Order: sequence, then C-alpha cells, then structure tokens
Amino acid sequence: MSVTYSQVHNIKCLLQTLGAVDGKHFRIQKPTKSGSAFYNYKGFFSVAIMAVVDHDYRFRMVDVGGLGSDHDGGFLKETGFGRALYGDGNDLNWPEDKALPGTDIVVPHFLIGDDAFQLSERLMKPFPGRGLSLEKRIYNFRYLGCNIKCCDKFRLSTFFLIAQVHVTPT
Repeated sequence: MSVTYSQVHNIKCLLQTLGAVDGKHFRIQKPTKSGSAFYNYKGFFSVAIMAVVDHDYRFRMVDVGGLGSDHDGGFLKETGFGRALYGDGNDLNWPEDKALPGTDIVVPHFLIGDDAFQLSERLMKPFPGRGLSLEKRIYNFRYLGCNIKCCDKFRLSTFFLIAQVHVTPT
C-alpha cells in the first residue's frame, strides 16, 4: 500500500487539515488617481493575492487584485470563497465531516491561517498569549509545524504563480 504525502502530513500535523490560507502583497507602481487604496501597512503600494494551498502544492483557491490597503482577514471575507467559508460552508464542496481515529468525535475538515483571520469552524488558528495550558501548548506546537509546512508551500507556489502571471492594476 502506498502512502501519500497528505496522509503523512496529517499524521504529523493536525488531522482533518485541508491546507493553509494566506495572503501576499506584490509591489506595484502607484496607480494614477488611486489615493491610498493600494498603499499597504508595509509602506509601499501593492496588489494583494489571497490563496489556499493544499498539502500537495496545489492551489485550491486564488483571488488576485485585492487593494494593498486590505489586510488578509478583510480581503478573505470579501471573496466569494471567504463568504462561503464564514457562512454555512455548504458551497465549499469539502469532504464529509468524519470521526477522529479511534473515537466517535466527529470533526469537520478545516484550513489553517494566522492571526489575521477570524476563527471559525472551518478556519483554525493558534491560541494567542503566554501561560497557556498544556493542551493549548500542544495544539500550538502541532499547529506551528503544520503551518510552517503549508506556508512554505504557499510561498513556493506563489513564486511559481507570479512567474507565470504579470499583474497590472487598471
């Protein structure tokens, strides 16, 4: 029996994780008569890209053209995908919820994101702060390992996407 990377990934990370969501700002020249709409918190003009990348380096959702002034969480909520994610989730066509191995506890599949995103049943993020309980520290440890792998894939995949697409604001 062969084992896929995704299966190994879920054993080492968080079960039921479908991938990671993240945003990326790409530097542009200031569009004429745009005011500060494309000016981002990093101090330059940009276009935002929001994407979901799965464990096998595949883009599952890409939205290009967010204003540089949008932060990741706000930009995600404005996309059709984000509205489905934070809504009832029925339009996402995700796998059926299933029980964790060896239990009767049914858990939905979900994405991981950073603190920029709103926590929901379908989007998980780490526990904030210090002085966390052992259970929360273990979760954050597993989350961090999973997030690093997914974010590395996101950055690599985004590089290949941008190498093929030239974004020009209108």
